[in-house]
Amino acid sequence: MKQQLSAYIDTSVVGAYYDTRDERRRELTREFWGRLREFSPHVSSLVLDELAAVGKASLRNKLIGLVAGFKILPITGDAHILARKYLDAGVVVENFYGDALHLAVASVHRMDYLVSWNFRHIVNVRTRNLVSTININNGLRQLEIIAPPELR
Repeated sequence: MKQQLSAYIDTSVVGAYYDTRDERRRELTREFWGRLREFSPHVSSLVLDELAAVGKASLRNKLIGLVAGFKILPITGDAHILARKYLDAGVVVENFYGDALHLAVASVHRMDYLVSWNFRHIVNVRTRNLVSTININNGLRQLEIIAPPELR
C-alpha cells in the first residue's frame, strides 16, 4: 500500500471554507477539501488556538469541526527555534511570528506540504526559497509550500 503524502493545513485554508467575502476562494477551498482524503491532513495546536479565537461561536464550532479528524502536531521547542531562525533570516517580520511558527511546525514534523492561502507571508517564491535554504542548512527536508489548488 502506497503511503499518503502529508499536508499541513494552516488557518487561512480552514477559514476559507466558510469565507463569504471571496466566493472563488471558498469554492477552490471546498474542492481542495474533497481531495484531502488522498493525503494525510495535519494541523497544529496553533491552528486550533487561532480557530478558538474566532469571535462568532457558530462559525468557530464549524471551523473546529472541519479539522476534527486531522492529526494535531504539537508546537515543540525545536519549532520555536526554527521559527526564530526564519525571523532572523527575514522570512517574515516579528509581528507575524505565527506565520513563521506554521512554517516551522510543518518543517520540524517533516510534512510533505504546507497548504495556505497566505500569499503575503507564506505562499510566495521568496518564502519558499528562504525556508528551503534554512531547512537544508539545519538538516531538515525541503517543505513544499503551496496554495490549495496546487495540491493534486
